[in-house]
Amino acid sequence: MPNGGRYPIRLGLVDEAEAEAFKSRVAQLETARDTGHPWNRELAFWVANLADELHDKLAKGKLVEPRSADTLGVLWSVFFATKAGKKRGTRSVIERAGKDLLAFFGKDRSARSITPRDADAWEVWMIEDRKLGKATRGKNARVVKEMWRMVRRDGVVDSEPFDHLSGATPANPKRKQFVDRPTIERVMEACPGLRWRLILALTRFGGLRCPSELAALHFSDINWERKRFVVNARKTEHFDHGGVRVVPLFPELEPYLVDAFEAADPGDDAVLPDITPETNLGTQLERIIKRAGIAPWPATFNNLRASRITELLDEYPIKAVTTWMGNSPKTALDHYAMVREEHYEKAVQKAVQEAVQHGDILGRTEIHGVGASDAKTLEKHDESASMGLHALSDVSSPIARVGFEPTLARF
Repeated sequence: MPNGGRYPIRLGLVDEAEAEAFKSRVAQLETARDTGHPWNRELAFWVANLADELHDKLAKGKLVEPRSADTLGVLWSVFFATKAGKKRGTRSVIERAGKDLLAFFGKDRSARSITPRDADAWEVWMIEDRKLGKATRGKNARVVKEMWRMVRRDGVVDSEPFDHLSGATPANPKRKQFVDRPTIERVMEACPGLRWRLILALTRFGGLRCPSELAALHFSDINWERKRFVVNARKTEHFDHGGVRVVPLFPELEPYLVDAFEAADPGDDAVLPDITPETNLGTQLERIIKRAGIAPWPATFNNLRASRITELLDEYPIKAVTTWMGNSPKTALDHYAMVREEHYEKAVQKAVQEAVQHGDILGRTEIHGVGASDAKTLEKHDESASMGLHALSDVSSPIARVGFEPTLARF
């Protein structure tokens, strides 16, 4: 008992092995109750499948919640316990969704009583009271809908009131910023040493996720002769490929890896041995960026990876890029690829060049009814085309001001 007393739980006629197994489970429940730790998946399933009589005995001993069965608090505890094997970051996202769900409805609210209008009210509360962004609300909705599917499958409820809420995590174009080569070179010059230059090179030139893919990188993963290396991605290890992909040893990246290899102690295989998947590098990177005299950009490491993906998409087929970078074409286009100023300039230059060439062809016959074979007419025509190129590339010109601000990261 929580107050120090003891509450006997009588099992009736059972064999010794069964009694010992039950005793072990009770000890796990006591530990979870006293420490506040969630049940693991195996324990949660064991509790869920207990006969009502035994479950009531455990409830009287304050080891489990009473099986009035359909309260959100109980259902959430069972659902969260099934996520014990997930990565820490994933579990934190799930835990946050549960806190927001229970904070609004209360842990004693019957799941059967919740309607689609209640779900709408929860979403309004997340917007107006919690001030959550669209992406966070989408994650919360996605988690709760997954929980509800489990609860409905188990026969506790027969409806899905949250089903109409969007579980999408939209890209935020306002947080996208292309980090060009001069900028990253200035930041590298401000780095305190080889370690930080390598971190930036792996993320900006190699497109690796930081810190998880940096932590998993070893020198034995690099094939120096064939100019490629293996990346082990925790984020995608649940896919068929197991999260393993092969990335070219890009010329911009290779010198930094060579320097790190030569500086490593004999026998050391980890490229960055002091980095773990939980290491926080963002705060120090912001200090380095400021030291370089540059205003920190949003989503610092993610935009380094996005900048590399954007560059590669300009040069290589999307299938190759997404294979190297470890994401789907849709994810690459929606969340990483950016439209740069250079794309507009290149499009305008190409359009004007084609117009000039087309004009030359027309000039051999007639332009606006004037004999274009005349040298002066051709000269004026070429001059007009040149002026058109200048007007389209000059942001102060009326023609340029008619342009639009790109918001979709698509090509």
